[in-house]
Amino acid sequence: MLEVIGLSKTFSTSDGFVRAVRDASFNVPQGSFFALLGPSGSGKTTILRCVAGLERPEAGEIRIGDQTVSSTSGGLYLPTYLRPIGMVFQSYAVWPHMTLFDNVAFPLRYGRQRFTEEEIKSRVKEVLQLVKLDGLEQRSATQLSGGQQQRVALARALVRRPRLLLLDEPLSNLDAKLREEMRRELRELTRSVRVTTLYVTHDQAEAMALADEAAIIMEGNIIESGSPQKMYTSPKTSKAANFLGTSIAFEGIVPSPPSGSILQTPLGLLYCPRPAEAAPGIAFQVMIRPEDVSCHADRPVGLDNIFQGRIKKLIFLGAYYEAAIDLKGLEVQLYLDRHGSWSEGQTVHLCLPPERIAVLQLHGG
Repeated sequence: MLEVIGLSKTFSTSDGFVRAVRDASFNVPQGSFFALLGPSGSGKTTILRCVAGLERPEAGEIRIGDQTVSSTSGGLYLPTYLRPIGMVFQSYAVWPHMTLFDNVAFPLRYGRQRFTEEEIKSRVKEVLQLVKLDGLEQRSATQLSGGQQQRVALARALVRRPRLLLLDEPLSNLDAKLREEMRRELRELTRSVRVTTLYVTHDQAEAMALADEAAIIMEGNIIESGSPQKMYTSPKTSKAANFLGTSIAFEGIVPSPPSGSILQTPLGLLYCPRPAEAAPGIAFQVMIRPEDVSCHADRPVGLDNIFQGRIKKLIFLGAYYEAAIDLKGLEVQLYLDRHGSWSEGQTVHLCLPPERIAVLQLHGG
């Protein structure tokens, strides 16, 4: 439904030129929720603004459905008001001098397409019911909470019934508890109206909770894309693995002679998924998530990849212990069962299940 092909955007600054987006391509299917995930300055918002028509790229093509809205090779660039989009900004842009009703009705009253007052009332009523603000139509925008302002901005974006909804970190200004609540509501809402959604965020938890598919962008480059679950459990690069959450990573080398799915590591011999190239001496990076590692006071029997370590630091966080464990000179962070009997200095045995290990990338050998 949304196709971005070879998009590039460069900005001129006092220090020279900055390549904000570099040959970015991705596809968002009809009705899907797609997240652009990356740190500040990675280029994710620039891509969103190019899709919205607020920035003009110097290369690439953007299609929304069967309509090409931007093509540098074809010399085509539709202005924002001609694109079938709705957009929610990070700041919400709710006008304080207007009522809630007038804020939501604004795109219908002043947009390119004309509507009667009855049509406007009907559409506003419909969308306010969707975002659970019905009954507050005449309330002043200054009397709204942060969560209500976020809903107003969302209702205003949806009232035109856009083909594509663009969201630029819309939850970042909310407190943690309200952010979780709005995250659930946003997911339910976009599913119920079946609107194709492009969502920009730096928050990994938001992308995990909301997106059907996601792309990780760093320094203007899309480094990996796919379902959040797949990228988290089986990342293709160490950059993606580290950005999506805490990981335990170290080097593994194919032994000589090669022996099935075994790598030589600083911890010892490691059973893991068979590397793509199994020539002796080839080096890989291997990774496992802390929650996939089990910790035992006594050495378990009948399991592969058991390594002895020592608890260096232990912090009780209510639901679990956060532990720093020295594993043959490699310090790893684990989350331990709060019902266990743990203490600093204690010898423990860690089990790294072979099927939970990702062989990330070849980086020399």
